[in-house]
Amino acid sequence: MKNKLKKISYLVLTGGLLITTTVPTVLAADNQVSVPQADNKLNSTKSTKEQTFDWLGIELTLDSNGTLHIPGGKISKPTNDVSDSEIAYVLGKDASLVRKITIEGDLDLNSLEEGDYSPAIFSNFPKLVSIEGLSRVNVSKLTSMSWMFAYNPSLTSIDLSSFDTANVLGMSYMFAGDYNLANINLKGLNTSNVESTEKMFLNNKSLSTLDLSSFDTGKMSNKKHMFLDTPNLRVLKLGKNFTFSGEEYLKNHGNINQYTGKWQNIGTGTEINPNGKNVWTSEEFMSNYNGATDADTYVWQPKEVVPVTSKVNVIYQSTSGETLAPTQTVSGDVGERYDVTNYQKDIKGYTLKEIKGNVTGVFTNEIQTVTYIYTADKEGITPPDKSHNDGNSDKTNDNSKPNGNHKSGISAKTKLPKTGEEVAINTAISIIGAMLIVSLTFVISKKKTS
Repeated sequence: MKNKLKKISYLVLTGGLLITTTVPTVLAADNQVSVPQADNKLNSTKSTKEQTFDWLGIELTLDSNGTLHIPGGKISKPTNDVSDSEIAYVLGKDASLVRKITIEGDLDLNSLEEGDYSPAIFSNFPKLVSIEGLSRVNVSKLTSMSWMFAYNPSLTSIDLSSFDTANVLGMSYMFAGDYNLANINLKGLNTSNVESTEKMFLNNKSLSTLDLSSFDTGKMSNKKHMFLDTPNLRVLKLGKNFTFSGEEYLKNHGNINQYTGKWQNIGTGTEINPNGKNVWTSEEFMSNYNGATDADTYVWQPKEVVPVTSKVNVIYQSTSGETLAPTQTVSGDVGERYDVTNYQKDIKGYTLKEIKGNVTGVFTNEIQTVTYIYTADKEGITPPDKSHNDGNSDKTNDNSKPNGNHKSGISAKTKLPKTGEEVAINTAISIIGAMLIVSLTFVISKKKTS
């Protein structure tokens, strides 16, 4: 019996020694082999799928999807070549890989001074479709934006409404060669000091609508060919501070298809059915327009105004979205005015809280909705939930105190998750047990053999 106990003790000690010597070895091996492999793989991926470029002190990253990431920051002045301020110039042949530019932090361009830089900062990307984050760009001290977004033939839209252009003097060729640029948002742009907009929209063949209502042309001495080769520009919104010089080359679209060849202000009508008093050819438009009296949106005049019927739906809902009364519909011709202020209803048990939509306006091509929203007079009083009120339940609401049966907040039968120490202990015991079994098997086998 004593011999057996000695053998078991020996095996336990042997198992413990094996475990204490084996586990550190395995961990050491993992530290030496696995971690460096993972790091090498990441570095390999970055080197083959991402490229970085230094643009006036800011690191740009071009990823494998063709997105150029600009992290933000303040650029430094070009020291060697003014073209260093052009991102496409810095990228070289890789500029043809860029499909999207995303500006991910505040980008300050105010270090650039007149004569020291090329304003064509975001130009010459043949496959660039979009630029995101332009609202983060600070251009408040720049004096020129000429060519800034030029020759991006795949670019489809751009929003510069956040730009502070109070000090800008030049906007020539700003969007030249952007054949697919269909949407340009220039609302609110300050042009009070701009002197040149020569060929600003040159070759913008996809541009159909342009809002220049904020443009002040008081100091624009050069607007030559401002609208050259914009054959589809059919909607032009001008403000009180805009004047024509006659050199803008606003195309006379002629008597084509469903249009008369003349421009007409929409007045109280719509872009489809204008009813303004000004009906001009392009030459007359540039000659007659007076911002003080003629500021409006001008469109190609249609040959025949065909009444188009539209409607406004009046909906009655509670604050929870419940329908309180049948929907009422008001119909009329596009361009005509409507008024649904008298469609408000008194609904028993409810009080009108708010109205969503325009209760007055004009019928448009789109169906419009006006929603009267009511709040219940007794809203906020929730009836008891009978399904849980049988006298036997000890459940409580989320914001109520637990009852006497739930002082600890944990059921006696609930098993808590094991801690890391417990898991480690259990694992060690399992390993020792397994090794003991192997060892015992070996001893017994050896005894039988002997």
